[in-house]
Amino acid sequence: MSPVKSNLRFSFYLVAVLCLLIFLHYLGWLAIPEQIIAKTLSPIQHSFYLVGNRINSFYAGENQNDDDLDPKQLVEQRDKLLVENAKLKTTLAEFQAWDQQSNFINSRSLEAVPARIIGRSFQSDAQILIIDKGDVDGLKPDMPVIIDDGVIIAKVKEVEKYNSKILLLNDSQSSLAAKIDGSDVQGVVVGDRGLTVKLELIPKDKTILPGTMVITSGLEETIPAGLVVGTVERLQKEENSFFQTAIIRPLESYTNLLAVSVLISQKND
Repeated sequence: MSPVKSNLRFSFYLVAVLCLLIFLHYLGWLAIPEQIIAKTLSPIQHSFYLVGNRINSFYAGENQNDDDLDPKQLVEQRDKLLVENAKLKTTLAEFQAWDQQSNFINSRSLEAVPARIIGRSFQSDAQILIIDKGDVDGLKPDMPVIIDDGVIIAKVKEVEKYNSKILLLNDSQSSLAAKIDGSDVQGVVVGDRGLTVKLELIPKDKTILPGTMVITSGLEETIPAGLVVGTVERLQKEENSFFQTAIIRPLESYTNLLAVSVLISQKND
């Protein structure tokens, strides 16, 4: 038999077998053999699927597993997580600060606006911070700014529509009517170029012990009495003066502030 006739006969048989298999498939007679074949080939099919999926992910730029990332990508992921973690810690610290301030405000039946520190003045010689509350929130100049349990750290200096500048007590242009807690000794709290906070105009014959608390006197219309300024660190006396000065140690640092409250009540004790 010639090779041509042999190939034709083989092709005829092959087509006949395929047609028979298709016919039997539709009759359902090949269900069991097909299941066995499918089960046998499933691991191979799964392997081809994984390979194809990896190729698609590579060209589509999808996220890869950590095992597939190069060192640079791992560093980028780590840095991203560190940033997110820092943001969460900052948010938590803000809410904790506002919660503490809120307890004091409610105990004194005062009104206040919580605010977030969003910036600092570019003036090198000024101790001014910027908060995210302004005229639309009811803020006015000279309103007190507190932290913690009624610790005053600043006054509102300038108010814009949506934000305000606050002048810290350690600024040279700051002034605040204050007194020694538990006594009738009064004076004026002033700042000294961002370095210290002082209580000036204290009569020279008054005895003041280090560690004594300094609080607001209530002589200013917008400042309630009893807000804590800090504690007396030491006294300065000049021979030719009728007054003495108390150097004050603030209870909290002015450099790491996150969340504050602006008192808008004008009630004095």
